[in-house]
Amino acid sequence: MAAVEKEHLLAIKVMRLTKPSLGRSNAVHLDGRDLDSDEDPFALTNWIDVQSIQQTPYECSSPALLLPQSFGNIFLGETFSSYISIHNSSQSACRNVSLKIELQTGSGRLALPSTRTSPSEVPPGHSLSEIIQHEVKEMGTHILVCTVNYMTPASTKLELKKFFKFQVLKPLELKTKFINSESADIFLEAQIQNITPAGIYLERVSIEPDPRFIAEDVSHSDASDPFERYVNPLDMYQLLYKITPKADLLDNIKILKSITAMGKLDIHWRSSMGEKGRLQTSSLQRTVPGYGDIRLTVKSMSSRVELEQPVDVTLQLVNASERKMDLRIELQNNPSCGILWTGISGRQLGTLEPNNSITLSYVFIPIKPGLQAVSGIRVLDTFLKRTHEHDNIAHIFVNSSSKNT
Repeated sequence: MAAVEKEHLLAIKVMRLTKPSLGRSNAVHLDGRDLDSDEDPFALTNWIDVQSIQQTPYECSSPALLLPQSFGNIFLGETFSSYISIHNSSQSACRNVSLKIELQTGSGRLALPSTRTSPSEVPPGHSLSEIIQHEVKEMGTHILVCTVNYMTPASTKLELKKFFKFQVLKPLELKTKFINSESADIFLEAQIQNITPAGIYLERVSIEPDPRFIAEDVSHSDASDPFERYVNPLDMYQLLYKITPKADLLDNIKILKSITAMGKLDIHWRSSMGEKGRLQTSSLQRTVPGYGDIRLTVKSMSSRVELEQPVDVTLQLVNASERKMDLRIELQNNPSCGILWTGISGRQLGTLEPNNSITLSYVFIPIKPGLQAVSGIRVLDTFLKRTHEHDNIAHIFVNSSSKNT
């Protein structure tokens, strides 16, 4: 971009600093079989260099660097770098030359820092230069405002102002989905789509959870494997995070039920030429599930067990209501569900205060191989005569016993 004002002694030129792109040669090569055998090959030297044909490989597809021919695309999260030059094309020296650089966006105007702290003198034919860098954090129209104040030889103060407009585009399309499990764990599914015209590398995708939670990337389990994924244009990369409440929050179900802000996603990416970009989402919100008056979760249990072998399970029962509850627990066996409970059914649990919990230990025997659901638990509220059914609270994988194989 360039602009020249004839009535001014100075001119402002702005050039975006960007890396070259990759291009490929589209040269047309001549095969020796295309020459007529009846013709003398040396007779063709008037219109073709035969020697160059012999030295040219049949296929030339090595990439080449192409210098930028335009201002190019600027994507949200990239660092905008620009070279600004103030040139004196007159025959007179200009004194007290100062440069002010501002970036105007939809939300306001931001002053960009300059390395020149004091006015300078620009002799005829000389220039003053400045390199600015700014991380773009808004989409839409941006205007780079360059203001030059200087004094002519006749001690006249003049101001030269130029505007350079460019668009900031969206590089990634992000879709998120929260999944509330039967336990207190929350799963976040994130889908990142590359909507730029070229491929990009995802260098790092991390979540900054709310301080009351702990987050774990369950889609990238190998910590020794560096996270770097190449995503073609319009392709999508999917991740899954497990968000677990801290221990003190688990003991207060009322507060846990009221929390909707889960944290932010931080995405670092770079182009094929190494230009870096970073995007950070606003606070991601989940829909708080309705736990009901009673919440039952599994605290400990083996995930893989043997057929017809006893399995210990520890349960946590939480009073999620605002009143005291007198509870009784019953165990129901249904052979179709694949497990059989042992022990006494109809146990009185006594009075449970609001937001308090009780830990229960039981034993069941798996009677079917494969993936089985832990079901058949009934909790009776003796005051309201209401039964709360708890099925599919967890799953286990049952191996076939060696004695039956």
